Amino acid sequence: MPKRRKYSAECKREAVALANQPGVTKSQIGRELGISPNMITRWQREMGVSRSKAFLGQGVARDEELATLKRELNRIKKERDFFASGNVLRERLEHHSVDVTDRLSKTQYPFSESGPPVGNGARA
Repeated sequence: MPKRRKYSAECKREAVALANQPGVTKSQIGRELGISPNMITRWQREMGVSRSKAFLGQGVARDEELATLKRELNRIKKERDFFASGNVLRERLEHHSVDVTDRLSKTQYPFSESGPPVGNGARA
């Protein structure tokens, strides 16, 4: 059993436009394009009901993608607003780095009150 053929919206519109020309039958258009004349009649009916909404398809993939993009945009806006609302992260990092530096100097040089030696490091 052959698979069901899918036609693009543009292909459908072109077939309907050709079929609407005077002096041309749907059978002629169908033979030229390899489409059943009944299919062309159906497409004409769909276009006649609502031109703007004709041949939109199921719309599921587009709707899902739009919803995903909206969620991602919302998340990114929240992140931007959080970081722009103040220098919260910068203040935390600055405080944390000072604390780590103090701990590091006391850990490496536990017997020295002043921390690491100052100078060129040459021995006397």
